[in-house]
Amino acid sequence: SSCARAQLKSLGVGLRLRGGAVMKEGDIVRLMAAGGEEIVRVVVGVRPGVLLVTTAEEYAQARRDRREPACVGFPVEYAVERLGAVDGAEAAT
Repeated sequence: SSCARAQLKSLGVGLRLRGGAVMKEGDIVRLMAAGGEEIVRVVVGVRPGVLLVTTAEEYAQARRDRREPACVGFPVEYAVERLGAVDGAEAAT
């Protein structure tokens, strides 16, 4: 499925993690996946209690193709930490 930008904009600009970091589109996040495996994904958007994420490869290809990236929802409680942002942009913490 794809992430509809119009829906994301209506939900606000960020979601605060327990550690205080505010997650927003373009942020790189480490997540705890099934089986305890840690994975790194790019935030595409936020919903209450959910980060919409995709792989770095899909995020970059979607930007090149000027389309919305395919993404999945991940409960915010599985976010381990914010690692930075795509293109070096830093989000407010």
